Amino acid sequence: MPLPSWYKPALGLGCLIAIPILFSACDTCTQFACDPTLGDVGGKARDVATFLSVQRGDEAANGNTVLAQGGASGRAGAVAISLRAHPTTRLTPLTDGVHPQVTGATSSDFATATAGAYTVGIDAAIGLTRGWHAGDTRIGAIDFTGSVTRLARYRTNALNVIPDDNLIAGAGIRVGIVQESVTLPAISFSFNARSLGSFSFQSPAMVASDGRSMSISGEEIDGSMSSVRLSASKRFGKLGGSAGIGTDNYYGNGTLRVLQSQPGSGVTTSASEADRWTVQRKHSFMGASYDLGRATIGAELVHLGGGKGFSGNTFSGRPISAGRTQFSVGVRLDLRPSDESANAGTRTRMP
Repeated sequence: MPLPSWYKPALGLGCLIAIPILFSACDTCTQFACDPTLGDVGGKARDVATFLSVQRGDEAANGNTVLAQGGASGRAGAVAISLRAHPTTRLTPLTDGVHPQVTGATSSDFATATAGAYTVGIDAAIGLTRGWHAGDTRIGAIDFTGSVTRLARYRTNALNVIPDDNLIAGAGIRVGIVQESVTLPAISFSFNARSLGSFSFQSPAMVASDGRSMSISGEEIDGSMSSVRLSASKRFGKLGGSAGIGTDNYYGNGTLRVLQSQPGSGVTTSASEADRWTVQRKHSFMGASYDLGRATIGAELVHLGGGKGFSGNTFSGRPISAGRTQFSVGVRLDLRPSDESANAGTRTRMP
């Protein structure tokens, strides 16, 4: 059967369109994926970046949106501000004893250097609506929330970590499910989003399985996080307690780079890859407080762990998803008393 007259022109036009697309696809192939010898070291670069990102996120993850306040303010214009600090332990990965494999991805254990540090932050809540009466309580009160946190700095030369921005900020909303009354605790649901700043890192040289020298780095690693909390608090005279659960999602992206050279060659080549990752952490906390009037002192114990988004390399024998417990102390100031702080434990019905 003879081919139609338009067959050859159409075939030629198709080739003209397809060939540049094919070459473009080759050009956009990430270098880690295109070079099988870089699969393992590229995965290690990604895990180190994720490990550092998770530490920053964990340090910014508080329990209550505002210290010792599990419910919404319950009054339009009410302002609560808390200042809190918590000591923390910074773990910095060491590349000593890590030998990237050029034959495929393997799990390695990075030793870590430990250094003490601390994180401080200011949190605030402003009442937007009072909500609606429901018996001797209110439901549906809404607060605007905000925070500014100074993350800890790395104080070790194990891995050269350069934070470009350790002062981070966030904002969110808190909705009162139940306002505190004589018989009921305060219960609220909150959502907060914040930046985690940016950082870069550079490792010393590692010796690969075939003898070549390899080092890994991360450039302009940007991070952010979103947090969801279900919180409750109740006061008994001047003493109070709070607890809650939730999740924290960390988002990271940046450029990962591998520098490599063959022994005696004197030639160094570079491969890079733009990457992004998402990590989810489970969150639980409990706290105690003491009411001084317009000021309340409080402490919280927060546990983070588990979650999704991790891979196989470990750090001092622990996966990136390993649990972390941290303790914070601080003070909350009620610049305009909310229904909760002004009347807790004494009212039977709010005005």
